[in-house]
Amino acid sequence: MSEPVPDPRLQSLLNKLRPGSVRRVTVAGFDGVDVLVLLEQSGEGGREVGRIPQDEVSIRRTSHPSEIFRIGQHIEAEEIGRWRGQLGS
Repeated sequence: MSEPVPDPRLQSLLNKLRPGSVRRVTVAGFDGVDVLVLLEQSGEGGREVGRIPQDEVSIRRTSHPSEIFRIGQHIEAEEIGRWRGQLGS
């Protein structure tokens, strides 16, 4: 009996559900209700800006993420995607 061919739609969903790498980041500020973080670039010395959407911040309901985080705080965050933007623009 041959192996079943995996459905590409199912494979795509499974790839999205795999956990990403956990990185140490620094809270840089807030963009509305999203959290902006600075990601350390390993080996390159540069920094990249990341965004944590409000609905990914906590399972607890809050009116603003500043109730949980403060600017300059170091946190561990799982990378689940890429956002292209610049801090302060």
